[in-house]
Amino acid sequence: MWTQTVFKLLAFSAGGGILCGVFHSCLKCIRLIFNISCEKKRKFSSAVVFAEDVLFCLFFACTLCVVLYYGNSGNFRVVSVMGMMAGFAAFKVSLGALAEFLVQKFFSFVRNTLAKLCHKCKKICVRTIAHVKIKKYKVDKRGS
Repeated sequence: MWTQTVFKLLAFSAGGGILCGVFHSCLKCIRLIFNISCEKKRKFSSAVVFAEDVLFCLFFACTLCVVLYYGNSGNFRVVSVMGMMAGFAAFKVSLGALAEFLVQKFFSFVRNTLAKLCHKCKKICVRTIAHVKIKKYKVDKRGS
């Protein structure tokens, strides 16, 4: 029953599942960016999540159609769906989890660095304005 064709279909569909996992990880990165920039705008954020979910479902369906067309001449087999789910799960557990962890660390590093930079710029601006006001006050005092 498990002929070479079924193993080929299983491998091809697992590759399609891995491709869907990569696409899903990219969408999660976009979601992370929008959640950072739109913390107070929940309606906009939920609209982005909905659009990403629809996009992922369409991508998964198109990938399944391609896998079925090229892997099995258009015939539907449960093995292809199981292979895609297995490839997706294997990616999400291994490389997907690592990629999401690294992306979260990177964005938190960038956010903290920008916050520190903005804080330092704010201090410099406040000192400069205070210094200019003090000089102006001294000049005004001498002139009168």
